[in-house]
Order: sequence, then structure tokens, then C-alpha cells
Amino acid sequence: YRSDEARTATYRLLDRVRRHPAVALAQPNHRFQLAEVGVTPQDPLYSQQWHLPAIGMPQAWANAGGGSSAVKIAILDTGRSSMDHPDLVGRWSPLEYNAAVPGSAATERNHYNHGVHVAGIVGAATHNNIGIAGICYNCTLLNVKVTHQGTGVIETAHFLDGLRW
Repeated sequence: YRSDEARTATYRLLDRVRRHPAVALAQPNHRFQLAEVGVTPQDPLYSQQWHLPAIGMPQAWANAGGGSSAVKIAILDTGRSSMDHPDLVGRWSPLEYNAAVPGSAATERNHYNHGVHVAGIVGAATHNNIGIAGICYNCTLLNVKVTHQGTGVIETAHFLDGLRW
């Protein structure tokens, strides 16, 4: 619709047509534009990310880009690694929360890097010729550690506390 007035006028007319006794069905004729061109990231491991084309990410990127840094996505998981992953440098908000030990760093110093893996799927830097492509590669990631240090154990209370944060 070109304006709210046009939308309102269309639905008023549609309502009148629907009430006519000779009309069995009436609906608006919506117009959609299919995305003909997708975006193919130049990240070397993109070809192994079979799930991105399967969920239509190339077309979504063509239509909406890689999101906005104003959009914050919380990663409730094992916390970020104490070492920076090259695809996640600059992607994290400085705000973070450790639900298992509030007031402590929300990093994982041991071998449980599931949170880094998930963060990469969600928000890895893209078009940088490094690693993989992230779904919302311009979004800001929030690190929320919900596991006990070095154990991979999650308690419901910690998960819910992280979600509330």
C-alpha cells in the first residue's frame, strides 16, 4: 500500500464486497517481490554451512543485510572463550553476565567452547575471508554464561537468571 489511507480504503471496500450475498470469498491481491539474487559470503568455510542456504539466508541477506549493531542477541551458553576467536573480534558487547557466579567474568577458561560455537553461528563476522558466515553478522552479541566453570553443567535457575538479565 502506498499509504495508510489507501490500506484503510482497500479494507473498507473489501469488507463491503465480503458482505454481498453473491460473494463467497474476497481477499486483497497482495503483491510480493521474490529475491532473485542472494548474497554469497566470501568466508572460506561458508560452503560447509549447508544450513544457511537451507533456511534462505542468502536471500535474507540480499533483502535485509546482516542486521544492525543496535540489535543485541544474547548467547546464553558456556560463555565466551578467554581467547578471542578471529570471527568474533569486535562482535561482543562489553556488557556480560555470569549467571552461575554473578560478579565473575563470563568467560570459559577450559575446553567447553560451545558458547563460542553458537556465537559464531549467530554473529560471526562475514565477508572477511575468515572462517564462517554469521546469520546476523552486524548484530551485537551479549555474553551470558549460564554454566558452572569448566563443567558444562547448566542449572535451570542460572538459565532463567541469565534470561532475566
